[in-house]
Amino acid sequence: MYIRAYSLLIVCVVLTACSTIKATNDYDPGYDFSKLKSYNWIPNPNAKLRSGLMVKHFKKSMEQQLAAKGMTLDESNPDFRIAYHSNVERRVSINNWGYGYSGWYGGGGLDVYQYEEGTAVIDFIDAKTNEMIYRSSLNAEVNRYTDNEKRMKRLEEAVSKILENFPPKIKK
Repeated sequence: MYIRAYSLLIVCVVLTACSTIKATNDYDPGYDFSKLKSYNWIPNPNAKLRSGLMVKHFKKSMEQQLAAKGMTLDESNPDFRIAYHSNVERRVSINNWGYGYSGWYGGGGLDVYQYEEGTAVIDFIDAKTNEMIYRSSLNAEVNRYTDNEKRMKRLEEAVSKILENFPPKIKK
């Protein structure tokens, strides 16, 4: 249950300032992305129940960046739909320096660092065929204690990473 206690935006928004957002984007190279002009959301009741305000910020940022790409929200007849999923896991990083000196340099070194790693997956699905056409996966260290301004900046960065190659430019 702990893993599901975080919503998509906890993963996308509340990332530490020093960590990078690692994004992987994949798509169907045979799909004609030039026909995509409108989209709609696939509801994720788990995310909305746990963090409705953050989901609202995420959707707003996505909608603004999609609008900049010439796409509009269409709830009745979209060209594609967007689904989102997230997960947070506790991680431990151990660095064993494997050596030690007596005297001034102390005795060896073992660093243990505990953190939470978040993963968000955003799927773009053709509305007519119900086939996935594009997927973006994000990984980053999660930090729950950043201020609102930093969260919003990191949210925009995460959404930019999601959409940086969407729609893909396919060479023919």
